[in-house]
Amino acid sequence: MKQAGAVLGLIACNAFVSVADGGAGPPPCAKTYLVKAVTLPEPRIDGVFGEDEWPAERWNSDMTFPWRDEPAPTTAFAFQADDQALYFAFRVVDENVVIVEGAPGDERLVARGDRVEMFFAQDPELKEYYSLEIDPRGRVLDYQGSFYRRFDNDWDLPGLDVATRQRTDGYDVEGRLSPRALQSMGVDVWSVHPLLVGVYRGEFSRRASGEIDESWISWVRPDAEEPDFHIPSSFGCLRFDMVH
Repeated sequence: MKQAGAVLGLIACNAFVSVADGGAGPPPCAKTYLVKAVTLPEPRIDGVFGEDEWPAERWNSDMTFPWRDEPAPTTAFAFQADDQALYFAFRVVDENVVIVEGAPGDERLVARGDRVEMFFAQDPELKEYYSLEIDPRGRVLDYQGSFYRRFDNDWDLPGLDVATRQRTDGYDVEGRLSPRALQSMGVDVWSVHPLLVGVYRGEFSRRASGEIDESWISWVRPDAEEPDFHIPSSFGCLRFDMVH
């Protein structure tokens, strides 16, 4: 899969615009991903990335270890939208996937193993934001948050459709946020204003001793000495370009 990783790296620069918005007005955007309109056919949420569903130029693999001085394993993500939904996808390279077993329906298990994460916010102070954490089996940990680290774990996102696929060298995550889901988070895909978004990965590895090594991967490098995604500086922006 080294060739696939190289391709993802080459296309990363085509999938996003990295800008310092300066005087462009709030919210400030450390990085910006331009969400294009879906080109038919719309993605089937099955964990399989057809080239016609997810064109190469949609993918961004500009994710790093903010708190480790070493290259991070490849994580590529993509977004696209139509009148009805916001679609997202992750392709994760991981040859040591950690999945924690436990009681069915226990969302907390997701936070104890490998996963991808997305945070959505409307204001840079994070007065209210929404978090989705998805593991390689498609289990979802969703909650509402407010700065700093005040969580409503009883909040559930309605209208979320997720599918995953495990590979020998990692896993794929594909999802659809329905109009109901977008409305519950205040997301408008026709807005001219950017939407704050955090894109992250929890990268866990099981050592020979059985201990779990925890590391963290992020699209935007947060302004923090210790691992912490629940701060404004960890967010970038989605800008919606719904003109076909």
